[in-house]
Amino acid sequence: MSMVRYELGKDRIETDSIKVAADLRPSTESMVWSLGQLTVCRIVEKGKRKYAVHSNWEAISRAIFANI
Repeated sequence: MSMVRYELGKDRIETDSIKVAADLRPSTESMVWSLGQLTVCRIVEKGKRKYAVHSNWEAISRAIFANI
């Protein structure tokens, strides 16, 4: 989890026309909580998985899976 947090990188913030790199990474606890809330429902037809439905996606979860 700490490696994923490191990979998220720093965000750039513009304040009064000045770009500043700020460490706005989510905490490890919030990342674990967000992943714990994910729900996946597998739809099976004729013994084979047809597709999966994901729910409870949050911005943190999407960022984590984008870096895995």
